Amino acid sequence: MTTLNLATATLLELFPSSDNWLAGSVKSDLGNGKVVVLLPGLKNAGSRPEMECNGFAPNADGVFEISSAQKLKWFANFVNDGNTWVRAKLTADIRLNAGKTVLNSDGTLFNNGSGLEQWTPIGTTKKPFEGTFDGDGHTISGLYFNNESKDSVGLFGVVDVYGKVMNVGVEDSYIRGRDDVGGIVGGNYGTVSDVYNTGSVSGTSTYVGGVVGDNSGSVNNAYNTGSVQGADEVGGVVGSCYGTNGSVSAVYNTGVVSGTGKSVGSVIGNNSENVSISNSYF
Repeated sequence: MTTLNLATATLLELFPSSDNWLAGSVKSDLGNGKVVVLLPGLKNAGSRPEMECNGFAPNADGVFEISSAQKLKWFANFVNDGNTWVRAKLTADIRLNAGKTVLNSDGTLFNNGSGLEQWTPIGTTKKPFEGTFDGDGHTISGLYFNNESKDSVGLFGVVDVYGKVMNVGVEDSYIRGRDDVGGIVGGNYGTVSDVYNTGSVSGTSTYVGGVVGDNSGSVNNAYNTGSVQGADEVGGVVGSCYGTNGSVSAVYNTGVVSGTGKSVGSVIGNNSENVSISNSYF
């Protein structure tokens, strides 16, 4: 059984007809402008025309199966347009900037990034990712983001409390921003598990991590082997941990970590609120 926690108005907009609801659906108004729907309750959730793009639509289970760079980029834009609750699964290794070199053999940016297409992180501060992204053991490589004025940068920009990112590796990639910069997720409030990064991650300010930049959620079974650079609160796996509900477990780093300011660590840069940390090493 799956729970959707969406604004009432959003649900009515997405599924306005009573035909969309199965008999016996359980709906509970939280009284704060949101309604919780326990599924199965919705039917035909994957048949909305606006969810299709050149034949790309969710499968019968409502999951987007991503098999190409084009579909991954479309998915990022789809989420950032406000469809933050969607679910996706990789069905193949994805190469962005196909046929182009991103990193030199020493991990530095090749040719200053000339000719590389800039990545759009999935999820923003105003529209954080709330769905589930399952890499199914596949990799995403060739990711390039280079903007020192941008916060919340990574494969995912911001993952909200209900969001889950799992089973994916980021390779041969270059990610550079300002605050909240991570190889997998810039700012995490949800769950990040079974992931890794081997690319270069850097930020000009605070909260920079090889896997997650700023963590208030959980990070489990993750590692980093790429270089990580920043100013304050810089870590090989997680830059900074906040929130009493957060946790970090079974993580490690072998990449070079450097910072120009305070709170720089091989695994975690700063743990300001005693977030639970276990089985972590470098």
